[in-house]
Amino acid sequence: MEKVQSTELLISKRMIKVLSSITSGLNTREKIAKNLGLSKTWISEIVTKLEKSKFIYKKRKGNAVYLELADISFAQDFKNMIENSPNIKFEDFLYGLNFRILSFCLFDWKTSKIIAAQLNLNKKTIWNRLSVLTSRGLLKKNKEFYMTNEKAWPVLYSFLEKYRMFYNGKGNILWKFKNEEVFCVTKKEEIEGRLTGFSQYSKFKVPISTAKYCCYLPEKRITKEEIFIHSILQITDSREVMLSLVFYLKNNLNKNSLYRLSLKYDCRIKLEDLNKILKQKKTEIFPLIKEKELREFFEQYGVKWKIN
Repeated sequence: MEKVQSTELLISKRMIKVLSSITSGLNTREKIAKNLGLSKTWISEIVTKLEKSKFIYKKRKGNAVYLELADISFAQDFKNMIENSPNIKFEDFLYGLNFRILSFCLFDWKTSKIIAAQLNLNKKTIWNRLSVLTSRGLLKKNKEFYMTNEKAWPVLYSFLEKYRMFYNGKGNILWKFKNEEVFCVTKKEEIEGRLTGFSQYSKFKVPISTAKYCCYLPEKRITKEEIFIHSILQITDSREVMLSLVFYLKNNLNKNSLYRLSLKYDCRIKLEDLNKILKQKKTEIFPLIKEKELREFFEQYGVKWKIN
């Protein structure tokens, strides 16, 4: 994962117009102002925002200032998007709330309710936008669920993914949206925010030793349901699957809260897999651990379990 200053999910129509001009080869504020029929002062304000967002950088030659597209992956993907779709005016739809909805729905299906809650907007506003984005093929719909349409817009999808997941911190990012981050570090002095995931299991009747510290930013109180969902993001092997099941069985977690959080954190299918393992049914992502192995592992933690 490349690391630069963390990006915010905020792109305006003006930023897209100026950035498109730069990708086309217009490399000074004067040229862009003339091309767009706008003042140099107006262009300078947008250039400052694009530079802060790491899309571009300024290159000085004598008294002249040239604007160059950054080598960062999301900036290059933006260029590819513009070059591959010359007849599409992205500034007409890829900005503001539309941009945030498409970014949030990248990795898993979302309900209108969870989208509204995450973006802090009322349902009516969200429904109207979802209808427009679906009609344009930018979102696909399955019953009450929505997801960004990667198949129809592969280059756009790649840009949105790179932009959303850009990370500047230490360690490895597990999940990121706007100012929220879940990440892992290997050194205690690198811990930021609140510990979560497997790093908090010992405080909830599941004593374990881990080589990594899982952290959440920004600083806030974290519920046991959030700790559990964040640990799902960490799972890489069967032992961690079984540890998460021990936590689940010992801590009387609120199932409605878990479902909402799994939608937010793009791990709904993984959560469903854990329930399927407890029922000894076929899974989609995690390996199906057999009953005997589960019982032997659960016994170490004093967990009783019945197959429903």
